[in-house]
Amino acid sequence: MKLNLKNEELEIKNNLLNLMKISSSVMQKQSPKNPVRLEFSGLVHDIRYHIELVDHFYPLNVFLKKFLNNHNPNIDVAEIFVSRADRSIRKSLITMTLFTLETILKIIAKHHKITIPKNSTVSKYTKIMKYFDIYSNENRNLVNILHYTRNTLHNGERVDKEDHLIYMGTTYDFVKGQNINSTYWTHLTFLIQQLLYIFKQIIDSPKYTLK
Repeated sequence: MKLNLKNEELEIKNNLLNLMKISSSVMQKQSPKNPVRLEFSGLVHDIRYHIELVDHFYPLNVFLKKFLNNHNPNIDVAEIFVSRADRSIRKSLITMTLFTLETILKIIAKHHKITIPKNSTVSKYTKIMKYFDIYSNENRNLVNILHYTRNTLHNGERVDKEDHLIYMGTTYDFVKGQNINSTYWTHLTFLIQQLLYIFKQIIDSPKYTLK
């Protein structure tokens, strides 16, 4: 378990509140029944749900003591439970967020008559970023990092595809048997924030017409 200090709990909550703020600001630029607005509204509620989970489980060392006192399990069992709860919250956050954003991506593509591939999520992002003139290798790396991170969390923080990707001066190493920085809360919320900013750029583009 990596997180056991109150200030780290506050950092997580503040970062999640920031994600809510960005999602809400993007949502407000759409008309009430706009499907993009509705999806961003759902994302705001999903993030709020994860703040409630953080309220319940963090700081992890405090929750561990409470769990031990209430249920008197074997210490190893208790530590595994708390560690898995932490990972499940991070996995849930990135999975729900990426699913919603991919749904929004498809809505935008359909409205603007952008043909996107069916099977490759990264290629979908690439096609749409190029259409709205915001494509860069760094933005592509961001999308790859987040999707590799999701897969890593799904696999119990085990890497299934090795790669080394640079984003904003930081190298994210996906190597079997090594810790992956992007699965930790600080990196995870930062990377999601940056992906939300890509959607903000799309919606702010003069080419965007789904009002």
